[in-house]
Amino acid sequence: MAALVSVFAGCGGDAGVTAQSSPTAPASATQATRVSLRDAPSTAIPSPRDPGAAAPIVEPLAALLISDRARDRVEAVERLVAVQGIDALRLSLHDVNPLVRESAVDALAEIGTDEALLALQPMLDVADPELRELVVDALGEHRSATAAALLEQALSDPSSSVREAAGQYLEERAQLENRLLQNSYRDSD
Repeated sequence: MAALVSVFAGCGGDAGVTAQSSPTAPASATQATRVSLRDAPSTAIPSPRDPGAAAPIVEPLAALLISDRARDRVEAVERLVAVQGIDALRLSLHDVNPLVRESAVDALAEIGTDEALLALQPMLDVADPELRELVVDALGEHRSATAAALLEQALSDPSSSVREAAGQYLEERAQLENRLLQNSYRDSD
């Protein structure tokens, strides 16, 4: 947890959170500041194209990612989509709570940039086949070359359901490309 705080504190200021430096340290040795959703702005979300304007919003949301409550972490993940907080979402992919991990996958897929989709790549190697299939489903919604490359990687997954889902998305993609190509030939005649 202290590593998370130091990452967020390095984002351009104090994230407003302190954490115990050791899980074995007594509670009186260090004091943890409780972060709540009230600390995170919910209105006036800046344009994702202006990273400087997003910093005051990303920091409190990123601090919520270490909240004791999974509900706070899920909400922070959902809000990070609006400001494209890809680095913070990347950390949420490894949360102990499966709902937070699933929310992070959905959020990165919703952002949909190549950088966001590439952040999902390590999730294709996690032990949980359901999470890997969720990642494949998220990638299947995108038509980018990055998504296709990651889906091709999933074709060698140990789980048959993950392989089948990846194959289905790639087949749908090929069929769509074929129809578009056929339509372009007809239009050129």
